[in-house]
Amino acid sequence: MIKILRYLLLRYFCLGKKDSMLFNKYDNNHLDFSRINNLYIHIPFCKNICPYCPYYKEEYSLHKAKDFSLSLIKEIKLHKKNIEGKIIDSLYIGGGSPTLLLNTLIEAIDLLKSICTIRNIAIETNPEDLTEEILTALKNMKCNLISIGIQDFHQQHLKAIGRNYDAITALKAIKKAKKHNFDTVNIDIIFAIPGQTLNELNESLNKAINSKADQITTYPLFTFPYSSIGKFKKLNKVKSPNSFVRRKFYFHICDTLVKNGYQQISVWSFIKNSQHKYSSVTRNYYLGLGPSAATFTGNHFLFNVFDINTYQNKVHSSKLPYSLVMNVSINMEKLYWLYWRLYETKIPILEYKSLFSSDLLTDYKLFFVLLRVFRYARFDKEFIYINNNGIHYIHLIQNYFSLNFINKVWSQNYNNPNPLGIDLK
Repeated sequence: MIKILRYLLLRYFCLGKKDSMLFNKYDNNHLDFSRINNLYIHIPFCKNICPYCPYYKEEYSLHKAKDFSLSLIKEIKLHKKNIEGKIIDSLYIGGGSPTLLLNTLIEAIDLLKSICTIRNIAIETNPEDLTEEILTALKNMKCNLISIGIQDFHQQHLKAIGRNYDAITALKAIKKAKKHNFDTVNIDIIFAIPGQTLNELNESLNKAINSKADQITTYPLFTFPYSSIGKFKKLNKVKSPNSFVRRKFYFHICDTLVKNGYQQISVWSFIKNSQHKYSSVTRNYYLGLGPSAATFTGNHFLFNVFDINTYQNKVHSSKLPYSLVMNVSINMEKLYWLYWRLYETKIPILEYKSLFSSDLLTDYKLFFVLLRVFRYARFDKEFIYINNNGIHYIHLIQNYFSLNFINKVWSQNYNNPNPLGIDLK
């Protein structure tokens, strides 16, 4: 049944329009960076490798970090002509544990600011790393959006997912961050952890609310075959909640946070008392820097190599460190835009028309008819608002595709730093 649904959806959105979903080996393709208005830096180092984390990372060492730092600065310089004079809406810094390379980030941001104008800087952090010294440095770097990977407030669940701090450390980190007056302090909370009960989830939500975090982002525990959990089944002693329990958990999260004054701004995120949302994904056109970083130009989707040594060798040979490139048709660009607007749960009809000179409700007529029929959305002249039932089911479909795509790309890149190509269909 799932395979049939997958085929029908691909047929409707992609195959019927003869779109390719093929990543080819990058071979000095001509690239147009004119629409780039966001930046991403991937810092791959961690002192503690979390087994559930799907992203490319390396165990931290001073020697590796020093070599990487030189390469990152070199890569920025290679892109100088592509971003010079631009107004960049956001620079997002992820990993890994970005604060391990604080001096590198200071140098990289100073260099970027000499090339372009950056309006917002967002960074991922871990609770155990947030000292007063680091928080002060982040403020001095003009970071105005910060996310703390809390994940949970119960020791047994933190231990199960490989986190090496306790709830007291987590709460202290939030309190310290709030004192530094960032525009937004976001905290991440994982649910559907194997063995987790609804009562435990509720306890974590209440602690998150009482911490007065500006934004709370909750998401289920994802595992991938190539991750440590996927490979070694470290959590097999306990059973993950089934789809019905996950649905119950998700609706409880939505109800609890909305009742406590938070506004839902995406499938997973809820904000309160802040005009600056923290998001790691909803950017239209962006340039990625660092190993495994992705770039979306509007015409091409690219990945940097997933191997730090290959990355460094390419950069120091004055080559862009891309491994894969996908040609993006106008139909695929529209679909990419729609995917992330669905994620945000609010679809701006007029923005679509402005970007693509086309009518959203006509281009995806059947899809929006079904949303009306099943009462998954509310329509007005300017926006389409997805309700909680719609969010849940759309999220399930999105995840089936996106997690499958992520697994294909990541696993093949991990196995071969120079893959010949990947077909996502």
